[in-house]
Amino acid sequence: MKKLSSVLLDGESLNKLKIEGENIYSLPKLTREELENLLEPEGVSVTRLEAGLDAKFKKLWNEYIQLREQSDKFEEKIKSLSDVLEIDPENFIAWYEKGVLFFDLREHKEAIVCFEKALKMCQEKAHQFFDEQEAKFFRARILFLLGSALSMSNMDQYAPNIELEQRAIEYLDKAIEIDPNNANAWGVKGNAVSKLAVIEKNESRRKRMYEESIEYYDKSFEINPNPAVLCGKGVTLCLLGKKEEALVCLDKVIEMDPNSKEMELVKKLKKDYDLGT
Repeated sequence: MKKLSSVLLDGESLNKLKIEGENIYSLPKLTREELENLLEPEGVSVTRLEAGLDAKFKKLWNEYIQLREQSDKFEEKIKSLSDVLEIDPENFIAWYEKGVLFFDLREHKEAIVCFEKALKMCQEKAHQFFDEQEAKFFRARILFLLGSALSMSNMDQYAPNIELEQRAIEYLDKAIEIDPNNANAWGVKGNAVSKLAVIEKNESRRKRMYEESIEYYDKSFEINPNPAVLCGKGVTLCLLGKKEEALVCLDKVIEMDPNSKEMELVKKLKKDYDLGT
């Protein structure tokens, strides 16, 4: 049996990822080597061989790996994974990959379905592909993605769905419990708590939630200095009425990288919250 050990799966690896749009952090991808190793998992090929499907599965999986190398063709990739899942509907790696594709397309509800299936099956089957430590961190990865997808599907900042956001936080907490060095999970949790604070009617409670959110942003930034985190923190500081601190925070984004993708967002935030130029 081949184990997927070509890269470390914990937060230290995830923290090296670049930022990609929507105030979310880029999604962790399996390497090509890891995907190729999935062709010979322990305990599943016999059933396929008996059904005469093992060769077809390998052909389809290899086709997906080739297709995956291309930066576009999302529909073709999703169709390819759907074909794989028709043969092996309990392949949690395929569900995981499909969820990532939907997330990249910002189709968060579809991504949630895929990540929920991946999480459920991962608990039973991860040992076929990973050693004990890798299985634990891969589960944390799915929990992080599921929490992120739930939060990103709940983008009405004035009337977010409370239950949805609480579920997101629950999954993010589970991911952090397994892997406290996942800076991205801390950052997304900061976003989620800040969104819930917006609709909190009790002023004292709302203030505490904003302060809690800032703590999560600070924790994220401490682990991995990421300008996207500073944008979230800057907004929360504005909502707390701490405009001077917010301006310092946003100016630090510019200081870190004047060519950052976050520059347009920084300009917009400064304008929206009257923070000067």
